[in-house]
Amino acid sequence: GFQALAAQGAPAVAAIHEFLDKNLDLAFGGEAAESAGAASLCAGLLDTLGQIGGPEALALSRQVLQNTADPLEIALLARNLEEAAPGQYTQEAVDAAREALSALTQNQVTNVDPAPLFQVLQTYGGAAVAEDLAKAAPEWNYYAPIALADLPSGQGIPALIALAQDPAGLQTGNNKFALQMLAQVASNYPDAAAALVELAARNQITDVAWRSIAGGLGGDQYQFARQFP
Repeated sequence: GFQALAAQGAPAVAAIHEFLDKNLDLAFGGEAAESAGAASLCAGLLDTLGQIGGPEALALSRQVLQNTADPLEIALLARNLEEAAPGQYTQEAVDAAREALSALTQNQVTNVDPAPLFQVLQTYGGAAVAEDLAKAAPEWNYYAPIALADLPSGQGIPALIALAQDPAGLQTGNNKFALQMLAQVASNYPDAAAALVELAARNQITDVAWRSIAGGLGGDQYQFARQFP
């Protein structure tokens, strides 16, 4: 159905708009999602908008981006807009991801996977989002360090070092994954390696954390399972 809709081109945008305005969705499970090529009806329609392209599809994509808080939808729309007009709507996508992540963190919602939001920030945010990711770390202490470690040109390394060196985390062991991500990128960023050496010299690395660091230095790699953007 999505392929047939995309084949109609611009005339299909009005129908997609009409449905999206109803605030309805249908989640596809398992085999149905694989067959449809989308996790839900709305996700499939947003992907179809990207395939259709053109000013009408672009305008609708921007409108939905401004109104949705769904992580997957924001990631799909960010990708579509970037492909259609590189760099032109990047800040809009980053702002949408920031707002949605802040809302999820404050409300401590447990039934929504925010991974796509972290990927949008990681892919398009640059150094400007390092502080946002660091603030999200107490709630999302796997996703935030992964995103910080993978910001382009090492822009997230200072914030990742601060997470790893946080005194509270050192006492509770909550900084273990931040240490592992520092170890994972230590061969590329001297500052990350120096931070690990400094902590070791102070004898501030627990036995459990040492095992994580060894994994990172030994080649274990953590990244997002699905690369939405």
